[in-house]
Amino acid sequence: FSANYSEGALDFESTLYRLKKWQYVLYKTVILHGLNVSMIFAEDDDAYALVRSSGFRAFWLCLNAAYVLEFFLQTLVKRRYIHQRTMLALNQALMAISTYAVIPVLRAVVISAAATCVVLNFKNRKREMQNVAWAIFIARALEISVEFDE
Repeated sequence: FSANYSEGALDFESTLYRLKKWQYVLYKTVILHGLNVSMIFAEDDDAYALVRSSGFRAFWLCLNAAYVLEFFLQTLVKRRYIHQRTMLALNQALMAISTYAVIPVLRAVVISAAATCVVLNFKNRKREMQNVAWAIFIARALEISVEFDE
């Protein structure tokens, strides 16, 4: 992590930023990469059912709102339309809602794919494409191993 997120006082604001950083790491590795790898192996009906579900739609709405509001709220603070405290409160609410909305989506993620993505995120930094390729390979190898055991 950047020194901005790992050093310094543990006041309320820096704690929120640390939580937000970890939320982003988990989003990128588990949801973005893990879900994409998982969908490669999903049955078509399961994949379609997921994206048609209200849970996925709520997740998608929260994800897009989080990206847009992240920059929009910072702009409002810089231009002094809202206070930093208001932005943090809105971010807190969005983090809580987003975390709740992701639960149905997490059920579709293959654990081996997500775990591989998390580990490679820290061990093989700045190699997203390579990491996803490894996650596909490992998830498939583990899936084949389970099939042989049955």
